[in-house]
Amino acid sequence: MTDHSRHLAAIMFTDISGYTALMGRDEEKAMELLHVNRLIHKSLIEKYNGRWMKEMETAQWRNSTAPTMLQNVLLRFRSEQKMN
Repeated sequence: MTDHSRHLAAIMFTDISGYTALMGRDEEKAMELLHVNRLIHKSLIEKYNGRWMKEMETAQWRNSTAPTMLQNVLLRFRSEQKMN
């Protein structure tokens, strides 16, 4: 018999709204937005002990064993966005 253990996990998926339209108007600005977005997310994921799972263009997946961690990341990200 195999010993299985279960862990609570939360998965967060994000995307940048309007990125494709911005890329059509101003590629340099769109790339800068993508870079800043990535820096903010990665620093917050590390701060709250999450794991960066995958990134495809503007979409990103992360997970954590603590759902409140992802909630904290989202709240901090929104406040970071307002400051930039």
